[in-house]
Amino acid sequence: MSEFYGVSDKKENIKVLNRALELGCNFWDTADMYGVGLNEVLLSHVLRERHNEVFLATKFANVRGNDGAFLGVNGKPDYVKRACDMSLLRLGVDVIDLYYQHRVDPQVPIEKHMGRDMKELVQAGKVRYLGISEAGRKRFAAHMFIRSLPRNMNNLSGRARSKPGNHSVCRELGNRVFL
Repeated sequence: MSEFYGVSDKKENIKVLNRALELGCNFWDTADMYGVGLNEVLLSHVLRERHNEVFLATKFANVRGNDGAFLGVNGKPDYVKRACDMSLLRLGVDVIDLYYQHRVDPQVPIEKHMGRDMKELVQAGKVRYLGISEAGRKRFAAHMFIRSLPRNMNNLSGRARSKPGNHSVCRELGNRVFL
């Protein structure tokens, strides 16, 4: 609603979001890169009054300039914390239900990233669940770190949503990872 599909109207978008909730569409997934943060701001107009009706997911790691230029992928601890705080501010909420990495930063090992940096966001009460998007099977070859996280940090309704090639990995992990 904020980029990629042409010009949009804020008032009309807010009407659509409210109607979507009325129809039961309550899993909202966005990212800080969509509209360079503008999509999170758009959602905030509805979330102010109806956050309790929404399971809110947002992503980070795709870094863009103010002009929309893609600047790379960043999974470094200081960036992750700053990105989370900015998403919370733009969304106008105190907690994000699912916070997940949009792309994997090859410079930051997932075990370190998920096991420490992201875990701190949950412990601080800023995030309820963690996830990784587009990580692929190879990234989970050494997946024991996920099992070591408390159950409420890696369980999303007891189900996993995944690309077809990742289903066996999810089953092996007890379907407790959102991929």
